[in-house]
Amino acid sequence: MTKLLVFLGPVGVGKSTVIRGILALLESKGIKCYKEFFKVFHGIAYLLWILIAKLINLPNAYAPWFMMPYTRGIRLARYLIILSAYMDSFLNLPLKLLKIKILKSLNYIVISEEYLYSTIFDYIYSYVSYGIKGNIFKIPIKFLWILAKKYTPDKIIILEAPINELLVRWRSRGYGEPSLKYIKTQIYFLKIINDKSAIRINTYELNAQETIKTILDRLALIDNGNITRRQ
Repeated sequence: MTKLLVFLGPVGVGKSTVIRGILALLESKGIKCYKEFFKVFHGIAYLLWILIAKLINLPNAYAPWFMMPYTRGIRLARYLIILSAYMDSFLNLPLKLLKIKILKSLNYIVISEEYLYSTIFDYIYSYVSYGIKGNIFKIPIKFLWILAKKYTPDKIIILEAPINELLVRWRSRGYGEPSLKYIKTQIYFLKIINDKSAIRINTYELNAQETIKTILDRLALIDNGNITRRQ
């Protein structure tokens, strides 16, 4: 049975919209579901960034980890990224994984937007972008890889779309202008994920409902309009 379903995809591909639709459908059938989210800067790490941003009067139009290097210097951002990586790797994310394990034991279907793979990518990207080097800084990344190998999802859905389409969707939602370099690197990272449970779906020319139907068909979660618990 699919108990942990992970959605991966580049910025603007529509993961949140698709997940909301699938959750609503499963819950309408009486299936116990829970939504989780994996990315960088969780829990205490997130609160730390917000607190520092307020203390230094950082503009709040964008996330502080994007704005800080340009407004208050890169050194402070480096320290916070390193501290966040350790807190996420050894505290925040293990607690999330424990929660997922408990929910799965209670027969919940856990649907996660992003996962440990996304966290690893974002920290590596941040390290490279901010010039963070040294073996001691690699320890959190190595530990996240260990967790990713141990706690593998039951199914991974990788949503894809051409870069130009991603930019159009991003702008149409009023999110501003994403980094083209980040998106290209993210797409490359997703292409090299070689997990046997991964299902890739190109969402280009598909609306949200069509994407949801395609996913459910591929997962065999719906049979003749009913939710199934097929292996």
